[in-house]
Amino acid sequence: MNDQWDLSEFRPFVEETLKQWQVPGVAIAIVQNGLPI
Repeated sequence: MNDQWDLSEFRPFVEETLKQWQVPGVAIAIVQNGLPI
């Protein structure tokens, strides 16, 4: 896992976007647990 940049500020935006897109909870859980990059 490559943590070159902090996701703490980016994560809330991603979660809000996923909610707006009505993405399945599985995808939201993946984001909350760390982006699979």
